[in-house]
Amino acid sequence: MKLLKEKLLLFSPFIVCLVVLIFSLTLIPSVHPPPQHLPIAIVNEDQGADMPNQGNINAGAAIVRNIKDVQKANHDGTSAVKWVEIKNEKTAREGLNDRKYYAALLIPKDFSRKQASLQTPNPSGAKMTVLVNQGANPIAANAAGQIVNQGANPIAANAAG
Repeated sequence: MKLLKEKLLLFSPFIVCLVVLIFSLTLIPSVHPPPQHLPIAIVNEDQGADMPNQGNINAGAAIVRNIKDVQKANHDGTSAVKWVEIKNEKTAREGLNDRKYYAALLIPKDFSRKQASLQTPNPSGAKMTVLVNQGANPIAANAAGQIVNQGANPIAANAAG
């Protein structure tokens, strides 16, 4: 009996190390590094609108300009997003299907007109569409979707004002 107790005593450090190793291996999938340079497509199909006392406005072009300015401000290489300007929705959807982009921000043709209608008696809300590619990498796609959703709201507000 004394010999059995001594063997357990000798193997106890190895057992403890094994248990710690198993628990640390189960935690590895829950650690997510911050995303860097996620390619996100931006499609600006906005045709602009004529505003009384302000002339022609193009809120879609202002949004794209603001996004590019933010991207240039993050020139130190730590930017989470790499914005890629695409000509139309079809090309953006093909890029999502080919896993070139994690998400796409679509600005419709009537965005400026609807944005301008907010100052009229019959306003209609201007909406942008966000497409997220869940098939590429679910973690990166969720991050890209959140970045686009959070980033588009203040950018759209600045473009309107």
